Amino acid sequence: MTSSSLVQLAEKILERAKMIDELTKTNFGILPNSSHLRSLTQTRTEQQQVPLELAQARLDIVDTAQELKRRVQDPEVTLAELFTGYTDTLILRAVYKLKLPQQVPTEGSTTYARIAQSVSMDETILRRFFHYAISIHVFEEPEPGHIAHTPISRLLCTNPLAFDSLGMTLEELVPASQEVLVALERYPRATEPTETGFQIVNQTDLPVYEFLAQHPERARRFGAGMRFFTQGSHLDLNYLFEAFPWREYDSNDFTVVDVGGGHGGVAIELATKTMNMHFIVQDIEGTIEAGRTALPEELKGRVTFMTHDFFSEQPISADVYFFRWIMHNWSDEYCERIIRNLLPAMKRGARILLYEHEMDETPTSRLSRKGAGYLDMVMLSGFNGCVRTESGWKKLLATQDNRLRFKGIHRVPGSAMSLVEAIWDP
Repeated sequence: MTSSSLVQLAEKILERAKMIDELTKTNFGILPNSSHLRSLTQTRTEQQQVPLELAQARLDIVDTAQELKRRVQDPEVTLAELFTGYTDTLILRAVYKLKLPQQVPTEGSTTYARIAQSVSMDETILRRFFHYAISIHVFEEPEPGHIAHTPISRLLCTNPLAFDSLGMTLEELVPASQEVLVALERYPRATEPTETGFQIVNQTDLPVYEFLAQHPERARRFGAGMRFFTQGSHLDLNYLFEAFPWREYDSNDFTVVDVGGGHGGVAIELATKTMNMHFIVQDIEGTIEAGRTALPEELKGRVTFMTHDFFSEQPISADVYFFRWIMHNWSDEYCERIIRNLLPAMKRGARILLYEHEMDETPTSRLSRKGAGYLDMVMLSGFNGCVRTESGWKKLLATQDNRLRFKGIHRVPGSAMSLVEAIWDP
């Protein structure tokens, strides 16, 4: 395939930029650099209002600008950027440990001297930290001697989940990732959830969540960080409703089992969009009790909760067995066990629906697709799970039983998630 010229890449960026200007003024009556549009990156509620065309135009600019940079920059410079990226982590760790976002007012600015006194650090060193942070768009210096927020640092200041996600990444994920190669030397099969970089760095033989349960503050931070990563318009549950014809099956005798469904967020969302179908949310006991307590009164006749371990045989005969963000935590060996435990309960026409991130079948350098690869490396570092391609899903489902037929993958434009469908066809 012939590659685009530099001018063509620049023209594409200009075209998408004009589109964003127009879409923004049409939908919000404002220009795209206004504080309101910047806030669209901060709260899920506002993100849901972003039209698909606007979201896609943003992604196109990100990908094209990255390609343009790669084409004009010498490979030696690009390589040096990769080599020196560890200093980003150093500065982010300082931002987190010193709670620097909380030291800066949400509006206006403050001085380096005041922050240095507050965090008990030499002002010269602190300035060096801030100057590097400014180079990666965390904070800005509106006038000499003063520091103020950028949208990124303001998000870390005002959104506790964002700040916890930074801490979770720096204190849990990064250390685990540094020991991945050691883990692979020791455990080359990379299938067991207790044989990862996380266990090595923490000197434990417990799986991640069991280990964290012994450290309440780390567990709280991990949970909060994960909640932040599951926010955003690209993860909105409206996409799930579009990915499968739920209304076509909306009858009193249609049952959906949400396996590993937590507090019932998906079941509640789908129940509010349908009228008759029933939902059973399965998870561990403590989680189920919390979900049952929080269930809206008007849904108590249609959404129920049940304690169940998905590594044991499924006791409910249902029409749909739904899993969201479950399978990527586990290697194929464990996913096969989870699926096999469903088969004795499945009736003709019953479906397995897996709502997951999906890797591209062919590797890509597009920056907008890097998220799936990032998650894949996180899974390798702490769980020995993985993010699968379409062929990976086909292979996984084909190994179970020839009566379980892979039906396809449903993808909705704008969504980061894919819905994998298999049907029981004896």
